[in-house]
Amino acid sequence: MEKWELPEQYQYVAAFHHTPDRLPEEGEKFQPLVDTVHLANALCLMLGVGIGAEGLQNPLYPEVFERLGISDYELLLSEIVDFVSVATQELEEMGDL
Repeated sequence: MEKWELPEQYQYVAAFHHTPDRLPEEGEKFQPLVDTVHLANALCLMLGVGIGAEGLQNPLYPEVFERLGISDYELLLSEIVDFVSVATQELEEMGDL
């Protein structure tokens, strides 16, 4: 990634968003960004976006919620899934117009 001259924060996100707890000490300043991308990736997989055999191998690290200040992550996940379900249904209905 260095040869692509990506900014440092993107290098850390690309390298550690599947394993945010392995972020090395020198990358700690990027922990919130790595955690946010990890959470977004996990939510997409839960919703079936971009799922493939490799996607099923990436667990959601519960510690991410604590570091991001999210206290009731099960409720949050439930609300997100419900919201996406309703939005998907509405978009499908719009396609029938």
